[in-house]
Amino acid sequence: MEAKLIEEIDKILAKCLGQIGEKLKAGVMKRLAGDNKIAGAKPNLIGDINYNVKEEGLCWVLEIGTTKNYLRYIEEGRPPGKMPPVGAIVNWIHQKIRRNSQFIKVPSNVDSENYIQGVGWAMAINMKKKGIRPFPVLEFVLNQNRSFIEREINNAMAAIGKK
Repeated sequence: MEAKLIEEIDKILAKCLGQIGEKLKAGVMKRLAGDNKIAGAKPNLIGDINYNVKEEGLCWVLEIGTTKNYLRYIEEGRPPGKMPPVGAIVNWIHQKIRRNSQFIKVPSNVDSENYIQGVGWAMAINMKKKGIRPFPVLEFVLNQNRSFIEREINNAMAAIGKK
């Protein structure tokens, strides 16, 4: 009887955390997609956002994130001193130009790809000198969904109380 009750409680908690995980994942993806400051790896990063619900001893854990380190640089920023990947910056410039042809005006007497590469290098050198400010995506999404999270946990606790 006790083992069955524990199993039912575990199912309720896993379902609750799964629903919260889905909501947070969607929120992180939306926040990243809507930000224009985030450079080149964004499409790959958004597709890699995921969550995991697991039981650790007597606790249930919800992890949300990505297998890529890039999210850490967005979340925490990057201190001056290390050169960011120029290729990611150049890709970001190309994406911006596709959305807005006026983003960078390439002089007519210059090879456009070389010009864009130069702008990418200049941006990377600037980031190396000044660093990159943090953009706290996870904290923002958690705060934005706090009432949903509380409601889901309260509903799960009520369901457990009925067992």
